[in-house]
Amino acid sequence: MTYTEHLRFWFEQLGLPAGEMAILFVTALIFSPLPRFIIVFSAIRLGFNGFPGKFVSISLALALSLVQLEPVLSPILVKTAEMNKGNVISVEQRQSLLKFSEIQWVNFIEDRTNPKFKDSIDKLPQTAGDSAAKPGVSVGRLAVPFLLSELDQAFRMALVIILPLLVIELIVGTSISALDLKIETELVSFPLKLALFMSTSGWALITDTLLKLR
Repeated sequence: MTYTEHLRFWFEQLGLPAGEMAILFVTALIFSPLPRFIIVFSAIRLGFNGFPGKFVSISLALALSLVQLEPVLSPILVKTAEMNKGNVISVEQRQSLLKFSEIQWVNFIEDRTNPKFKDSIDKLPQTAGDSAAKPGVSVGRLAVPFLLSELDQAFRMALVIILPLLVIELIVGTSISALDLKIETELVSFPLKLALFMSTSGWALITDTLLKLR
C-alpha cells in the first residue's frame, strides 16, 4: 500500500463522523511543526515585500512538516499496515491504534517542548482525566508549552532573517533620500536583498535549521 492508502485506511478505521475527523486533522496540524514553519516563511515574505506568494510558502511549510513528522507517522503507518492485513479491525484493535497514535504524538511534542515552558505546566495538579503516554504527561498538559516553544523558536529565526533585510532597506532608503533620487526604494533594495539571500544559500540554510530545531 502507498503512504496515502495507509493514511486513508487509518482514518476509515477510526469510524468518526466527517466533522470530527476534520477537527482531528486540524488539531494534528496545530500540534505539529507547521505553525513554526509558517511564521518563519511569513518573515521571509515580510522581508521581501510579499515575495514569494502565500501558496508557495504554505506548500513548503506543509512539505517540511511532513518531513519532520516522519518519525511519528512511520510507526503509526507500519502498525496500520499490519492491521490492514485483515481488512477489518475490531473495536479493541481500533482503540489500540488510537492509543498507539496518541503515544507517538505525545512523545514527539514532549521531546520538542522547551523545559522552561513545560515547568510551569508540570507544577499544576494532575487530573483524573489525563490520558498519559508517559507518567504525568498528556496532550492537554503539553499543548500550551509545545506551542509556546514553537513560537519562541519561530520568532528567534524570524528576527535573524528580518534584521539583515531591514538593514539593506534602511541603507538603500537613506541613500536614495540623500541623493534626492525619484525612484522607489523597493526597486533597488529588492535585488540587493535577493542577492544577499541567494549568495548565502538562504533556502538551504533556513530549511536545514528548521529541520534540526528541537
